[in-house]
Amino acid sequence: MVAVHEPSDNPNNTIPIPTYTMEIDSKETVYRIAINENEDIQKKEKQRIIDRDEESTKDAVKQILLPVILSGFGNMAAGIILDTVQYWTVFRKIPQLIILVPALLGLKGNVEMTLSSRLGTAANLGVLEDKKKRRMIVIGSISLAQCQASAIGLLTPLIGLGIGYIRGGFDDLSDDQKLNLMKILLVMACAVITSGLADLILSSLMCFICVVSQICFKINSDNISTPIAASVGDLATMGFLAITAKLLYDGYQTVPWVSIIPICIWSGVTVTAGYIARHNEFTKKIVFTGWTPLVVSMIIQNTSGAILESFLQRFDRMAAFQPVINGFGGNLVAVQSSRIATYLHKYGKKKQLPESDPHIFIGPWKLFFGKGPHGKLALILSLMAGPLQLPFVILIRFVTQRAILTPQFVVTYYVCCTIQVIVMLYIGYCFVHFLWRFGFNPDNSAIPILTALADLLGSIFLACGFLVLNAINDPNAALKIAVDSTSNVTTTTTIAAVINNATISQ
Repeated sequence: MVAVHEPSDNPNNTIPIPTYTMEIDSKETVYRIAINENEDIQKKEKQRIIDRDEESTKDAVKQILLPVILSGFGNMAAGIILDTVQYWTVFRKIPQLIILVPALLGLKGNVEMTLSSRLGTAANLGVLEDKKKRRMIVIGSISLAQCQASAIGLLTPLIGLGIGYIRGGFDDLSDDQKLNLMKILLVMACAVITSGLADLILSSLMCFICVVSQICFKINSDNISTPIAASVGDLATMGFLAITAKLLYDGYQTVPWVSIIPICIWSGVTVTAGYIARHNEFTKKIVFTGWTPLVVSMIIQNTSGAILESFLQRFDRMAAFQPVINGFGGNLVAVQSSRIATYLHKYGKKKQLPESDPHIFIGPWKLFFGKGPHGKLALILSLMAGPLQLPFVILIRFVTQRAILTPQFVVTYYVCCTIQVIVMLYIGYCFVHFLWRFGFNPDNSAIPILTALADLLGSIFLACGFLVLNAINDPNAALKIAVDSTSNVTTTTTIAAVINNATISQ
């Protein structure tokens, strides 16, 4: 800027103070106004993005609602199956199979929901419009998912049994329940067959849904694919696990080494699928780089399985409700995380968060009640958690004929599931932004760990809820339901009843 000096009357001949003519000052003023106008434009653009996202929240809720309700039926069916098969001979003789349940149900988060998130991002970016690319993406995605699912199916039993051994969970087992080499192989075979078959169905279904929703109906697949994966996945996984365990146990009694056959077959499938994915342009990098979140989530889910097995020995009515609370929590956080990942791919640069969403960590109040681009949907999802799950809790009561809908049980379950979803949505927001800021792709890394955490927190909150119910002598918190296989007589015992009987006898 040029300074124009006016004559000075300074008697000491000091350096005159520069002054500016009106012309230069007016230019400066115009320039300052231009800066302010530019800042206003940026603020308006930021607000426009936020407003547009909030306006799309209504459409998102409409698209999410039906698939989430459908997923609830899958979660409920899985809970009913688990509640039934826990009394089967194979599950009583090999109770370690229960440890597999959270990890195998979590495969939809480890593999299928991750696949869905990647395909959803590709669809929203227009990559699936090209037929050749679409075909390569589908083939590579199914191969990669099968490789990952089969490998996880082989590793999950080993980690689960290791965690159970470390915590001393096998010390109180009877002689016919203790593990030997052939039983360990049977558990591994059950896991790998269940994971492989369930993944083949789900990965094919996910590819079909993402392609059809984008090409034919122009619907955001981020909103519908993950809940549908959950609805089919939970039912298919529990069904395959129950049938496989029964068939292999029947074969085990005749030919103890029969479990080696499916393990060898699926080991070959794992290698073949990995080879195909490695030579596919769209999945070759993920074959070697996408394992860390899967292993971390597998460890978390096996911890959840150990908690489930431990508390089922005290409160076996938990079995029917555990897949419901875990499934809904995982579904809702997966939907939110997938949408955030797509948003970052659209408006952010690698390792840089968009100006409309610039912070990794924000306060919970600001997330749910602030003006950020994801807050309104997060608040709606957290408010939906309880009302969406209660109808399925009621259905479980009428189907199983064992749970009792006392007011304290309904309130306790409502509080537990709502807290779980609120905590998971906040963790999901921070975790996805953290991954993006440090250069990781949330589509590959976020959902496996978040759904595993949802399983863990769901099991913990549900167990705490049953402890509270037991403390207030609620009939649903029976310590154990003893089933006489010959007379089908069911007896329940609570801590309060034991103390009361002991007092009376004295």
